[in-house]
Amino acid sequence: MYTMAFSAANVFLLLLIAGLSKSLMRPQENELREMKCLDGLWSFRYSPINFTEKAPEEDWSHRSVQNLNGTILMPVPSSYNDITQEKNLRDHVGWVWYQRTFIVPRSWSHNRTLVLRFDSVHYFARVV
Repeated sequence: MYTMAFSAANVFLLLLIAGLSKSLMRPQENELREMKCLDGLWSFRYSPINFTEKAPEEDWSHRSVQNLNGTILMPVPSSYNDITQEKNLRDHVGWVWYQRTFIVPRSWSHNRTLVLRFDSVHYFARVV
């Protein structure tokens, strides 16, 4: 499990870097580096619990949220606050859950380092 927490100074620095990142080089696929883009529709659910530093007790990370009541498909990349017309989601500030399954190519499983890169994860994030 990986958890990130940022202080106000770190958030400012992160936002500054994010603003500059459009001009920075990104990893490119080549003969030594294979890449798999995970853009597309992800299972999405938001938690009605108010935003705190602690994750909600209702831990959806170890089970499929796809068939749980209230789960919708959300395009990634996007801003979930701008996608639907539902007022509760549009105005939501707090925990949200994105989940997606994907197949790792067999060629990646032999003595390779795999890197999972997220482009727009802000403030607090837990990747499991």
